[in-house]
Amino acid sequence: MLEFREVAEGMMAAKAARKATKEDLEKLTSRLELLKTYLNADELNWESNVEENSNFHLSLARLAGNMIFESVLSTFYENINKYHDQFLLKELWVLEKSYKDLCDITEAIREGNSDEAEFITRRHVRIFTQIMEERERVLYEDGKN
Repeated sequence: MLEFREVAEGMMAAKAARKATKEDLEKLTSRLELLKTYLNADELNWESNVEENSNFHLSLARLAGNMIFESVLSTFYENINKYHDQFLLKELWVLEKSYKDLCDITEAIREGNSDEAEFITRRHVRIFTQIMEERERVLYEDGKN
């Protein structure tokens, strides 16, 4: 499922880079501003950060203009947040890294660079998948001892 997500989201980001209007970019930028607000808050609000991160990715699906992608990813995000909650490190650096990646994706889309948007998106998904898989492995091994 996570491999599918890497490929699908990369393709959507590439399509978004080819299709984005000024209004679309304003919406992505607004999502980034909200994420930045959450990051700068006195208290870390993990749930809001994760939810808005998911909303950003779903916005890319909408922007790509393929209702199938949007539907599949919507279902995916309804389920992956449980996995995030269990296996993603709840540390500020994780949210900061994600935010930076989303800013880079938005910039590639703003520039109309579909190859860069796809590359950054796929790398983003792959890195966070690896973080969660490693944490799952460590937790599983700790439980065995």
